Amino acid sequence: MENKLNILLTSVGRRTYLVKYFQEALGKLGELHVANSSSMTPVFSQVKHAVVTPLIYDSAYIPFLLDYCRENKISAIISLFDIDLPVLSANKHLFEEIGTKVLVSDKEVIDICNDKWNTYRFCCKHGLHVPKTYLTVEDVLGAVENGEVNYPVVVKPRWGMGSIGVYFADNDDELRVFYHKVEQDILSTYLKYESSASLGEMVIVQEKLSGQEHGLDVINNLKGEYQNTIVKRKIAMRAGETDCAETISSPELLNLGERLSSILHHVGNLDVDVYLVDDVPYILELNARFGGGYPFSHLAGVNLPLAIVKWLQEKPVDSSLFSAETGILVHKDITLVKDSYISTEETTLAKGEESGTCKTNLTSFSSPIHKLNFSDGNNQYYMMRDDLLPFSFGGNKVRIAQKFYEDMIKKGCNCMVTYGNARSNLCRAVANICSIHKIPCKIVSPADDSGERVNTNNSVIVKILGAEIIPCLKTNVAETVSSVLKDCESAGLVPYYTHGDVYGKGNESVPVAAYVDAYKEILEYESNEDTHFDYIFHASGTGMTQAGLICGALLNNDTRDIIGISVARDKDTGSKAIASYVSEYLKSQDCPLSFSKKCIKFTDEFVGEGYGKYTPEILNQIRLLLTSDGIACDPTYTGKAFWGMVNWCRNNSVKGKRVLFIHTGGVPLFYDMIQSKIDDE
Repeated sequence: MENKLNILLTSVGRRTYLVKYFQEALGKLGELHVANSSSMTPVFSQVKHAVVTPLIYDSAYIPFLLDYCRENKISAIISLFDIDLPVLSANKHLFEEIGTKVLVSDKEVIDICNDKWNTYRFCCKHGLHVPKTYLTVEDVLGAVENGEVNYPVVVKPRWGMGSIGVYFADNDDELRVFYHKVEQDILSTYLKYESSASLGEMVIVQEKLSGQEHGLDVINNLKGEYQNTIVKRKIAMRAGETDCAETISSPELLNLGERLSSILHHVGNLDVDVYLVDDVPYILELNARFGGGYPFSHLAGVNLPLAIVKWLQEKPVDSSLFSAETGILVHKDITLVKDSYISTEETTLAKGEESGTCKTNLTSFSSPIHKLNFSDGNNQYYMMRDDLLPFSFGGNKVRIAQKFYEDMIKKGCNCMVTYGNARSNLCRAVANICSIHKIPCKIVSPADDSGERVNTNNSVIVKILGAEIIPCLKTNVAETVSSVLKDCESAGLVPYYTHGDVYGKGNESVPVAAYVDAYKEILEYESNEDTHFDYIFHASGTGMTQAGLICGALLNNDTRDIIGISVARDKDTGSKAIASYVSEYLKSQDCPLSFSKKCIKFTDEFVGEGYGKYTPEILNQIRLLLTSDGIACDPTYTGKAFWGMVNWCRNNSVKGKRVLFIHTGGVPLFYDMIQSKIDDE
């Protein structure tokens, strides 16, 4: 009996379709194994053999894969992710020593494809048409002045994928803003790994072409010998991937595919993005892997997975496996997969924790967004569930506390000092993040205006977490903070004050950044679900959350209404605070964008008798949401704001719209309310 042919697909992500193609191709010849750096993938529930790996750039990654291949007698590895390719390619020899073939192109080919600047230079060297490309803002400004290139231009990562950090600049100011924005996007995502090779030149700027976009699958065998090119006319795109395409015949593009094959001698598939401009093909990108457009070729008759299986068996392969019927129009669909895979052993590195990073890292977690059962008969309401953030009861203050911690570490401090009532959500989140990192936490806590200090769920949790509470009056906050900071220094600590200087100035940009990130999650959801929210509502207190959302909108050229329902402040005071936060954040990012105060939609018409005060109508709204959707809202923030949102929409005749409400947490306050009701009875 022949040895089993076992194939391992790495970095599978959400590519369930490719897994099914390979399962069908293998049949009973062997087993298909899949690997990913997280178990949060629909693919794991579709296969018998799934494994969570360390992160690709971790030193344990290759040893882990070698052990896995050895133990499971893996015949071949195929990667489905760009940043995996150079790592596997550089270690081919180690896998060959244990009898595993790595079906990845040589390092030189990967470098040309992954690095878009190298792609540009490669095309120029071989006389292939390519958009004019530049590495620096100064180069672009000079080219514009000389008439070499005109606006708009495309600003994007040099090592990029999936439409992360792609912007279109229409003038000099936007060019500078978006160039800096792309740098920030790179450093906050997995793109930072490859980009670290050239931190000063990790962004490229290209002329924007006008023409018809096409996708090519240029197929070689495992020896790098040309087989065929499949041409697809792209009809619809979403998040950097093809959503709808049609297979066509094009002599110019067939010739281009064959020429690329003869130069690169890549292994397997080469995914090529091409624009036809006046019948001249311009190469946008090269990807030495199965691309997002391969399923369109497969459904038109191509079967590269089966060809790969036959090549691995050293059997002849019929050319029909590389032939596509033209005129086949294919749409991508969204399929829901019930996840039956349960991860029992995800390593720390697989979860994304790296040395020196925050143990509550939320960057890999996007808050769920879902449609509500609740209805007022006029609009569709959705909710972003920040209350489900997986740390300390969730909420906006968890996002903000993490940003404070990251900034504290960056500044070399080892003790956190914050200001706020000990029963606040922020103090709870800060105390919790300090407790798990075993660093001192000191809370300068004022009494209520009445002079009372009331115990609540939050204040009890803060004490349990070991934070030191330093009482003060609202009239001597600066003096108290100054004294606490000096005491820390006398004890040999390096204190970090969350609010900046003792007067609460100078650190505004840090908490704002938390909801700039959250806004990206909203945009990603809209892109993935092909939808758009007409309004975004949330509870607005200090203004940090609303400022972050506004900055996120500004940086993405978004003009929709973001409406803060005040829980305490009057309109003038609240709007000024938000404007200050927005200005400080843009300044901290060296962002020349200006903003009009008209974009600040902050209403105080639902404050009622003040902070923490609520009415029977608000309690009824909380009850309605609990009974319709099983969602707990507190009467101080989210319950009051949700009630205010529904009434604002009614008062302003908003009908037939998609409305998003951000649940900013505060669950312990919900239980405070429940307890008070029990006590009253």
